[in-house]
Amino acid sequence: MKSKIGSTPVIDGSNSWPSIVYTSTNDWARLAADTIDKAVRSVLDERDACSLMLTGGRSAALVYSEWASSRDFPPQGTVLFFGDERCVSPDHRDSNYGLTVKTLFPSGLPLELEINRMEAEGDDLEMAAKEYEACLPRTIDVLLLGLGSDGHIASLFPGSSVFSETDQLVVPVTDSPGAHNRLTITPSVVNSAHQIFLLAPGEEKGRVLRRALRDVDDVSSLPVRMTLRGTWLLDVSAAKQVNSDLDDTE
Repeated sequence: MKSKIGSTPVIDGSNSWPSIVYTSTNDWARLAADTIDKAVRSVLDERDACSLMLTGGRSAALVYSEWASSRDFPPQGTVLFFGDERCVSPDHRDSNYGLTVKTLFPSGLPLELEINRMEAEGDDLEMAAKEYEACLPRTIDVLLLGLGSDGHIASLFPGSSVFSETDQLVVPVTDSPGAHNRLTITPSVVNSAHQIFLLAPGEEKGRVLRRALRDVDDVSSLPVRMTLRGTWLLDVSAAKQVNSDLDDTE
């Protein structure tokens, strides 16, 4: 891939590379919001409903704020799910659901919206995982994922025992490096999703993605490798780390 960097998105993909979309850092959130919005509306052009699985984190919050400012997202027929959640109350500052409500729906949830929260704050995490699994569609139409500095996506951390899970779609995570236990989708959900969008601006995340393009079969040590068939939404600094041949001009 060799492309001129600019405010206009550049998309490139091949059998061995993900599709990479990038723009300037200042324009990144709008680019990401517009790209995902188009994907959702494309699904809705074909049928009455689109399942959109959301993620947490600072990058996601920027995208959700962009959608909130547009006042017409999500379009009618969008059904919202979550890929992971910390075991906290929905109004806790670390809750992915709480982040979404605050940034995407600052005036409150629309009455007609179907949003499926991971109820992870109870004591029985196994039951909570089974209940959430029961509400998931067979496949997710549009899956959003953030990226941690260790290469994790959702709450699928490097070396996790979750990678040996073949039957369940949602499982508890009680050995995460953070302060809270979690619920997370399993690799089966990621691998079956129709479209994957990875939110990964910034030089540090670009370095992680550069690693991901080496030894691509070693998913357990770098879970973001599960997104190689998806679309990576990057800013210029991340894209340069992935491909050092990019032009230096913006």
